[in-house]
Amino acid sequence: MSKKIPETTIDEILKRTDIVELISSYLSLKQAGKDHVGLCPFHNEKTPSFSVSAQKQLYYCFGCGAGGNAIRFMMDLNGTSFIETLEDLGKRVGINLATIKENKQETSHKKLYDIMDLANNFYNYQLRKSSTKEAPIEYLKNRGFSGEIAKRFQIGWAPPGWDNILNHLINQAIPNDLIMNSGLINESRGKKFDRLRSRITFPIKNRRGQVLGFGGRTINNDKPKYLNSPETNIFNNGSTIYGIHEATTAQKINNLIITEGYLDVISLSQAGLTNVVATLGTAITKSQLNLLFRETEHLVFCFDGDKAGVNAGIKACKISLEMLSDNRQVDFCFLEEDDDPDQLVKKVGPKEFFNHTKKQQIYEFLIDSVKKELDQGGSEAQNVRLVEKVKPFIMQILGQNQKRMAIKKLAFATSFDEQILYKEIIQPTKYRADLKFGKFTNKPLTERLANLVIQYPDLTKFINNKDFDFLNKLKNSSKNIKTIIDITEIYRVKPATASDIFNYLEESNLDKEQLFGPLTLSRLDAEKEFIDGMAKLIEKTTHLEISEIYKIPFERWTEEQKETVRKFTSRRQNEPMN
Repeated sequence: MSKKIPETTIDEILKRTDIVELISSYLSLKQAGKDHVGLCPFHNEKTPSFSVSAQKQLYYCFGCGAGGNAIRFMMDLNGTSFIETLEDLGKRVGINLATIKENKQETSHKKLYDIMDLANNFYNYQLRKSSTKEAPIEYLKNRGFSGEIAKRFQIGWAPPGWDNILNHLINQAIPNDLIMNSGLINESRGKKFDRLRSRITFPIKNRRGQVLGFGGRTINNDKPKYLNSPETNIFNNGSTIYGIHEATTAQKINNLIITEGYLDVISLSQAGLTNVVATLGTAITKSQLNLLFRETEHLVFCFDGDKAGVNAGIKACKISLEMLSDNRQVDFCFLEEDDDPDQLVKKVGPKEFFNHTKKQQIYEFLIDSVKKELDQGGSEAQNVRLVEKVKPFIMQILGQNQKRMAIKKLAFATSFDEQILYKEIIQPTKYRADLKFGKFTNKPLTERLANLVIQYPDLTKFINNKDFDFLNKLKNSSKNIKTIIDITEIYRVKPATASDIFNYLEESNLDKEQLFGPLTLSRLDAEKEFIDGMAKLIEKTTHLEISEIYKIPFERWTEEQKETVRKFTSRRQNEPMN
């Protein structure tokens, strides 16, 4: 059994490695306060969101969420294994790991990759040795696939029979436990047999080109039409994208086109659209989106115009909204109901392909989908229902500019005033009495608000200049309000990192357990709670201010006090009666 690298050795490597110096050798960093910032190497961006902390010896990207220590940085950047990365870092700091081998897990994974290569070579050979008149070759020719494209995507053939790949692996002296762990073999009633039989095979690879598993398509009437490898130690269906290796190594990409299946990817790629990938027969996941957004900031979902394609689009739309920052763009293209990408690209060519689709921005597709769901007719009452249905999805959008654009599209679709919609969706002014404050209901409002901005500093962007001036008036009355003001000021200089907040708490001698305790709210719920809590605070404080003004004889009121009362009275008169 191979030796495991001692934790003390790993710790020593990290101790000797200066993460700022390390990352600076790969990309340009500029100092920003205590941290260093630069353009993220894991996704395309124009504005730096990649932060490196010399104090914490950690990095984090506010754009794509990549983060970790020096080891994680090198693994993700170079696509190297844990052991390879440690060896590289060890050489940099004078620690020799040449005699230390991979641990048990690393060894197991490597052996599974080797088995996948053996299987892929076997399936490729089976296709090559087929005559031009045999079923698999005839099928590929009828689909219009060239030998060149088959070679590029390493299309293969799992021949008829129960034990072809099984016997091949046994003959290669592969241990039985590894064969069974590969996902290539099924077992029933004590009998083992090939999972893929009489199927065209498509190797599923990771970003680095390593084969993780296989997809198989029947060329007869067998069910199911498509069959994928099961989950293994190296293959996870929801974290893998078909064609990602081929799409990202072919050329520099401006965007990625996401289609529904293997054949769509291969057909479009053969026609010249090489930046095409596909999910593995399931609805797209956050993990897959993270993988895609590391390659490009612009995704284009291209689905069939039938019911299944539209439903897939709706699912993709809803989950993409949660990850839609201001630097990202997501579009949807739907083909005519009787078209498929293969037929269309052959008919019109790659340059005209998207001109023959219904192309929409993500917000337009969202609104249209909800309108159809509501059987929208255009009356004012129906438009109100549309706003209420779309509102939660807009609230999920990360980017503030993206939110504004979505509201603009919604205003156009409903004929409602854009500014009114913005206030209704983003800046509600009335406190909802039924608002739930999670585990913080027993705490003062100001403390809850301070807790929220400490754990989510970007919430301070919802404090406009008017509200900020209002809080400043109360600064000396509450340490919690002072905390909110201080973090707002920190965030306005630059996006606050966790280290910034910890440093602030240390310098302010505030109760970290009290204010930085566990928060059970999601980011969206926290946003709602903060906005509504601020509204309640302003409302409550205004009431107190008005009460104090009324204690003063009218003739002694200042102009500012008169204006305060006038605005308050006007607002109360315009409020609906309960």
